[in-house]
Amino acid sequence: MKQQIKTPFSEKFNYAIILIFCFATPFFILAQFGYENRQESIAITFISLFSLGIYAIFKIYQNSKSIFVYCEIENTNKKIIINKLAEEKNFKTLPSFNSEIIRLYYKKYVLGLDYEIHFYIHENQIEFNAFCNRPGILDFGTRKRILKSLKNKIESNCASL
Repeated sequence: MKQQIKTPFSEKFNYAIILIFCFATPFFILAQFGYENRQESIAITFISLFSLGIYAIFKIYQNSKSIFVYCEIENTNKKIIINKLAEEKNFKTLPSFNSEIIRLYYKKYVLGLDYEIHFYIHENQIEFNAFCNRPGILDFGTRKRILKSLKNKIESNCASL
C-alpha cells in the first residue's frame, strides 16, 4: 500500500519553524549570553529545547502516516459513504483538484484546533489522514481520536454495503 496523500505545505512550514526554534535557539542563547555565568540554566534550556525538538521529529513522522481501510465497493459508493460521514460529523467540504481526493474541514473549538482531513479513494481501499492547520506539535490526541472514529465508521459502512 503506497501512500498517495502528501503532507500540505502549510504543515511542513509549521514543522520547519518548530524545528528551527528547538535546535537553533540554544546556540543563539549561547552565542549571546556566554556560557560562564549561568551554566545550569543554559544546560536546562539546551536539554528542554533539544528534547522538544526530538519529540517534534517523532510527531512529524507519526502525523505523516496515513490510515488505510480495505473496502471492495465501487468508488461512487465510497464517495457517498465519506459524504455521509461529513454530514454526520458536521465537517465542511473543501474544494478538491483531483476527483480521487475528498477534502474535509474540522474545527474543534472557536479558537482551537482545526484540521483538514484528506481522503484518497483507491480501487479497493480508502486512504485518509488529518493535518492540523495551526503551528505547533501538541494536539492533545485530537488527531488520533478523529482518525480512529473515522476508521471505525468507514469500516462499519463498508461492511454493511
